[in-house]
Amino acid sequence: MTTAADVLRIAEQELDYTESYIDGEGNYTKFGQWYGVNPGAWCAMFVSYCFYTADLPLLLQNDKGFCSCPEGAKRFKWQDKWIFSSPASPDVGDIIFFNWQGIQDDPDQSDHVGIVKEILSNGDIVTIEGNGGGAGTDKVAFHTYAANSPFINGYVHLPYDGISTTTSSSHPVWTGYFYTLTSPPTQANAIQVWQKQMIARGWILGTTGPSQKGDDGVFTQRSYDVLLQFQREKGLEVDGILGPNSWNAAWEALVTSSSSNPPGSKWQDFYNGLSLMGSEIPRKGLQNSNLASHSLTTEPYGDVISFNSVDFVKGKASWFGGPLDQDTSEDEQAALTQELLRSIQKDVYYCAMRWSYSPNSITFWKNRRLLVLNPTNQKAVIVRAIDWGPNPVTTDRMLDLSPQALQALGADTDDNLLCAFAKPNDTTVGPLSS
Repeated sequence: MTTAADVLRIAEQELDYTESYIDGEGNYTKFGQWYGVNPGAWCAMFVSYCFYTADLPLLLQNDKGFCSCPEGAKRFKWQDKWIFSSPASPDVGDIIFFNWQGIQDDPDQSDHVGIVKEILSNGDIVTIEGNGGGAGTDKVAFHTYAANSPFINGYVHLPYDGISTTTSSSHPVWTGYFYTLTSPPTQANAIQVWQKQMIARGWILGTTGPSQKGDDGVFTQRSYDVLLQFQREKGLEVDGILGPNSWNAAWEALVTSSSSNPPGSKWQDFYNGLSLMGSEIPRKGLQNSNLASHSLTTEPYGDVISFNSVDFVKGKASWFGGPLDQDTSEDEQAALTQELLRSIQKDVYYCAMRWSYSPNSITFWKNRRLLVLNPTNQKAVIVRAIDWGPNPVTTDRMLDLSPQALQALGADTDDNLLCAFAKPNDTTVGPLSS
C-alpha cells in the first residue's frame, strides 16, 4: 500500500537532479525520457514519476500521469479532487499547483506543480518540486511558501494508505479519458484498473487477463455490455461510456445482489428450462408451421438430454453474422431484430434457431435470452435471439451462434452444444464462468 512517505522518499532521492542542455536547449531530463516528452517542461512529469514509481499512478493524461500542469489540474477538477482554500491547508503528500501571476482557484491557469513535503509550525508549506529555479538552474529542490501565498492555485488530496491525512475516497482517480467500444478496441492500464474492480464486485468480463476473468486492459464488447448493465443497475446514464460517474460508481456504489450475480456467474444461476410462457426451445418432433416453406411440419433436430440433473436440447451448431460471414449479403437483416447481420457491433453474443411463432408471436422471441453450454468443457454463454435458422434441409444443425459466442464456448462448427431458456430476460449477454 502506498503512503505519502513512500512518494516523498522517492522524490527526495532526486534532490539536486538538474536538467541537461543539448545544442543550447534545456529541459532534457530522465523524467521526460521516461514519460515520452523530452525535451519538455518537466515539473508535472517529475510529480508523475514519483507517484508512478511508488505504485500510485495518477492516471490523468495517460497511464503514467500528466505532463501539462493545466491538463492535469483540469482532470483533478473533473474528478472533484481539486481543493482551494485561503489560507491553503494541504496535507503532507498532496499535489499542489501554482500560478505565478497570482491567479487562484483556476486549474486552467496552472503554471507549475509540486508535492507537499511538510507543514511548518507557522503554517508555511514546504514542497519538493522539479523544474524550479530558473533557466540554467532548474532542478529538483525544496521550496517554502506562506499558506496565504497568492501563487498557490489549488491542491489535491491523494488516496494514500497509512500516514496520509487525506479525506478523499480511497479509490483510483478517473484518468480524464472516456472509454467506450471502438474498432479496434482501446487498450489502457486504466481500463484494466476498472476491470479488476468490476471483477472484485462479482462481474466476469471474459476469460483473458491475469485472473482469466477479462482483466486484460482491453475495452471489448464484453466490457461494454457489463458497463451498460452496471449503469442501468446504478441509475447512471446508460451510454456505454466509461467516464467519471461510472468510474467512481465502480468503487463507491453499493454491491447489490444483481451486480454480484451477473453473467459471469455459474450457468446454473441462469438455467430456466425448455418451456416458457407456452413457447418451447425448438427440438425434434415439435410442430412448427414456420417449417412449411421447407416442406416440413415438425422440427427434425435437437434431442432432449439430462445434463447435471437438468434438461437441455442438444444439437449441432455453427456460426453466422459479422464481417467475415461471406454467406450473408451486406444488406441481409436478422429476421427478429432487423439488424444488418454483417454489421452487428453491439451485444454481439446472439443466436438463431427455428423458432415457432405459436402460441407467442415473433415479439416473444426478439432478443430472448438463451443459455448455451458446451458439455465438453462446461463453458457457457448467454445469447440473444435475433434470427430464424439454420436451414433444416441443407444442414443438420440445430443452432447458429455469433462468432464470439462460438469462440467463448471453445467450440467449432458442428460441435454438439446444449440450449435452454435463460433468466432473467434482460440479463447481459456474454460468457459465464464454468
